[in-house]
Amino acid sequence: MRTAVAITLGFFVFISGLIIGAINPITSHKTDNDLVLSEKVKKTFAVPELTVFQVIERSIALVKSGNFLNEQIYLLLHDKEDLYYDGEKIKITKDKIIKQVGTFRYETHAGFAKTVPAIRIESTKNAKNR
Repeated sequence: MRTAVAITLGFFVFISGLIIGAINPITSHKTDNDLVLSEKVKKTFAVPELTVFQVIERSIALVKSGNFLNEQIYLLLHDKEDLYYDGEKIKITKDKIIKQVGTFRYETHAGFAKTVPAIRIESTKNAKNR
């Protein structure tokens, strides 16, 4: 009986680890070649709020929008010396726009390679002039 409980518990822990590892996009390492910037990208995103879930460097963070089933991940870049923190909510007001400026490739703890949009939050006035 104890063996069956131990096997069931072990299986549950194993499956839980696989699920968490697959959906947890925290990077295990980063190299300079993982970020590709391009002035040709013109895509914008209509997102009301971003949530920081991992700060990579000063003024650079992985953020997400949406809910668990419809979640989108981005790399947020900022020219100024804004400091981000895990769990921070960033509201996108009507005078701001999220603009893709490139892509960012990283590897999850589970070893999955992910490529996400690299974005900047800009004033709608500045975005129209570009």
